[in-house]
Amino acid sequence: MSEIISHETSEYWGLTVDHYPRLYQNDALSTLTQVILDDEHRGLWRQDALRTMEDICMLSDPKLDLLISAEIHKRVTLEKLKLVHKLSLNVNELDNFALSRLVAGCVILLLSVKPSPLYFEYGYLCFRIMVISLNFCLLRYAYRSDPDAREMHDDSDDNNISLLNLWTACAGLLRVELTGCAKEFYGSSYAGPPGHWNITLLEQPKFEELLNVLHTDQKNLTIALKGSRSLGLSSFMYVLWKFIETKRAVIGIDEYQERFLKPYSRILYRCFLVLPRFKSELSAAKLVSCLVDTPEFMLVDSKPVDLEDSRNMIQAYTRYLKYESQKNALDVLQCFRMLAFVTPLVTPGCDDLIPDAFKATMQTIWQVLLAPRLEPIKPAETLEFVLQCLWVILTGLEPSFNEDSDCPEPWIFDLTKSIITSDLVGIMLRVALYATSPTNERARQKSLSSSTSSHSREAVDGEHMLKTLRKIAHFSMDIMSLIPDETLEHRLRESGSFRDWRKYLTFFGSYDLIDPLHINRTTYYACTFWVGELCGYVLGEEWKEEMLAMQTSAICGNPRCPFPFGAEFGNGGVPYCNMRCQAM
Repeated sequence: MSEIISHETSEYWGLTVDHYPRLYQNDALSTLTQVILDDEHRGLWRQDALRTMEDICMLSDPKLDLLISAEIHKRVTLEKLKLVHKLSLNVNELDNFALSRLVAGCVILLLSVKPSPLYFEYGYLCFRIMVISLNFCLLRYAYRSDPDAREMHDDSDDNNISLLNLWTACAGLLRVELTGCAKEFYGSSYAGPPGHWNITLLEQPKFEELLNVLHTDQKNLTIALKGSRSLGLSSFMYVLWKFIETKRAVIGIDEYQERFLKPYSRILYRCFLVLPRFKSELSAAKLVSCLVDTPEFMLVDSKPVDLEDSRNMIQAYTRYLKYESQKNALDVLQCFRMLAFVTPLVTPGCDDLIPDAFKATMQTIWQVLLAPRLEPIKPAETLEFVLQCLWVILTGLEPSFNEDSDCPEPWIFDLTKSIITSDLVGIMLRVALYATSPTNERARQKSLSSSTSSHSREAVDGEHMLKTLRKIAHFSMDIMSLIPDETLEHRLRESGSFRDWRKYLTFFGSYDLIDPLHINRTTYYACTFWVGELCGYVLGEEWKEEMLAMQTSAICGNPRCPFPFGAEFGNGGVPYCNMRCQAM
């Protein structure tokens, strides 16, 4: 087989991963679907496709004679696979594709393309037909097991002849499987019992080999999925997870993690980042991801990081965060799982992608800080984790920072802009204030507890918060230290950040004069100290004098300004704190 790859790639295996994904994008598939429906010769090639599917099904027989198997492999050419794929574009062919033997046969075909099956169009088609067949199996199983499911689906607006219909239906069924409720997806009060529609195909012995080959070829898998974005994968990842789970009880934990959990987790996260935005697909994939508890150390690959793969993953991560932010339905834990996954994949040569990724990550943090459902300590822990990951990413690019040059590279200016726009100091102080702001629940707990236990708990919480703030401040200064001093100071002055820092010092530094017994005096003191440290780092030993020189006494012209003192942004003779106050 390896000889065929080296000598006949263009004839037998088709296009490479650099070219074939565009043929399987949604627009191309929509055009092909319309051509199929209008094709008067459809009956002829349909029979050819069905015969090819029979051949593929025969490969699933473990007792199949080797000579017959070899003959089938020769018959199932790239053109034959394309005919099968054309047939799958019509969801009315459900009964012809809903065959577990077809799933298994496609796995065997895929495994025959070595060493990198997804590098070639042939291998991708095997994988694609396998996923389509598996989803048809799930759909047919659901319809046969529960007539109500088919009735609800037939009444849905998405009922048309396209693969989009298949992905939408299966993602919805999977959500019902994992939540037990169909109301949100179908607009019905019907709720099927959890597990009722489960299909696992666990009897297939080739699943471990499939897992291994996808893990080995994960770079090409990512490129193919990212380039086409037309394949619903939530059901496939769920079925694969059900197979993984069966191994937990029969082998030791170390072997289970190394052989199954580690490769599966890496494939799952890659698939998640490049999922198409089909209805329910992303939410179904999130539910699957929540089933998998992967230790962070298992996400680090011992193999050298490939530059092209690294760039693809960073781009996918940034795109995912932007999409989630636009939806305004941020899944905090999932976002930071993805950050933990992408962090060890960053390598020198991705420098130009980092500013955009940094900005998207910090925008996510700001959204987290505005989420009222979080416990008071959570934002601080979240910010500490994110800054640590970003620090690891940036220090991984350290050789680029150490180059002797009078002018930094353009991407460093972009990174500086992202750091300033993200307002690291503002985030740190927001976290501190979030932790000290009392809530009704905290007030109720205080009234029910004794004064001794209350003071003890506050002391412990305060000490933990101070340690967390110290780490956050150190990470912030470490990140800023990667920017050339003159560049950082110039951009901070240009942005007006020093004026904000001076206001922070005025506010937090005056707490002792206003109320020496203020309950949050320790945290306020820490905020004053760390803002001063940052000022000293950027401006040098004379930072106090420069801050005093910025002191003004004007009152903000916006009556709703939360801190109107020290306004200096003038417009038509009226002072404002900033452009935000002017616009309000």
